[in-house]
Formats: sequence, C-alpha cells, structure tokens
Amino acid sequence: MEFCEAIHPLLTDLYSEVKIGFMDDVTVAADIQTLNTDVNTTISRSADTGLSLNISKYEIITDDPSAISDTSVLSHFMKVCKQDMTLLGARVLKGPSQDAALQHKIEQFEKALQRLSLLHFHDAMVLLKNSLSMPKLLYLLRTADCTDNTVYTSDHQQHYEIGIGFHAERGP
Repeated sequence: MEFCEAIHPLLTDLYSEVKIGFMDDVTVAADIQTLNTDVNTTISRSADTGLSLNISKYEIITDDPSAISDTSVLSHFMKVCKQDMTLLGARVLKGPSQDAALQHKIEQFEKALQRLSLLHFHDAMVLLKNSLSMPKLLYLLRTADCTDNTVYTSDHQQHYEIGIGFHAERGP
C-alpha cells in the first residue's frame, strides 16, 4: 500500500495515454516523445518518491527501434517487438510467441502428471493445484487470449482429464 501511495502522484503527472501501476510494475503507453518525457520525469522524481529505478529492467515495445534517438534515455531500454509483448506475465497478442509460452507450460504440466502418478492421490493433488506448472498454465490461459489457439487443443484437455482421473481412480 505504501508503494501505491508513493507512485500514484507520479502516475497522475505523466502525459502517457495509458498508465498502469501494479505492485512494483508500471506500464505506460504513448508516442516515443511522450514516453521519453515521462521516463525523464520518473527519473527526476525518484528521490521524491523513494524509488530507485533499474533502467536495465525497462522495456520498450515498438515495431521500429530505429525511431529511438541514441541520446534518448529510451535507447538504454531492452527492445521488445510487439509480438513478444507481455503485461504482468501474460502474452498480449496471439501468435508464435504466445504459442511457444503455452507449449512450454503444457510440456511442464505433462511432465508433472507423469511424476505425480508416483505419489499418493492427496499429495499429488496438492502439488498439482499449488505448484508445479499448473498455476502458471491457468494464469496464462485466463489472462491471454487463447481462443482458437492451435497449441491448446481438445486433445490436451482430454489428456489432462485422463491424467487427473487416473489419480482419482487410484484413490489415496
């Protein structure tokens, strides 16, 4: 809550069209000139807010990185293409990047299901629900637009139901 109180006045003073603050992540969206102004404002007011900024973690999402001047503070940011854009860990756009993230989580889940068959049912369900890859897979499916995605098919859904059902049939 203290972080929100410190960052809110700063966010309201920025000129970007979109300003999203969540925990210690801030997302702003605007043209390059406005972003440059807002980042400089953020840096100059860091002492007032009590924030220490780590520019090496900043990302700029653009289709044309050459539009960023070498003298701009934005030139020190990691360049991310639009297709690889994420917001709070969720892929924003459909495409190969989203497919790869989804495929990675599905592979982790399938590997976990194989190993869970070696445990008692209750232990396996607790691990499945609270750790391994399940929470991250569910987060990805809930936050990213995965409709009509070719990676996550009904075959996968049936596989998961069979895997979980296997544990239910075994019992404790």
